[in-house]
Amino acid sequence: LPGVSALSRKSDHLETENLHLQEQVSSRDGQLEEKDKELTHLKSFVRHFKGDVPSSGIQQLREALEGQKSEIESLKKKLAASEEACRVAAEESKS
Repeated sequence: LPGVSALSRKSDHLETENLHLQEQVSSRDGQLEEKDKELTHLKSFVRHFKGDVPSSGIQQLREALEGQKSEIESLKKKLAASEEACRVAAEESKS
């Protein structure tokens, strides 16, 4: 049946997209952890040298960290939507 074939291709495409999104989320989570460690290190450095270091570097890092957090949340939402579409396509192909 042509409809089943199309649904199967759609399901395969969605599964591939899911894997790609999962890889992106994992990669971003790893980057976020690294930035978090960097921020923690900078905070302790600043506490140690109170005022000798301009806080603009820390502010820039904090802003970058927030940007990455929102990007990760966006990717997680895309992943959830893609997984739901994949689930629906799989159910449609059964019926």
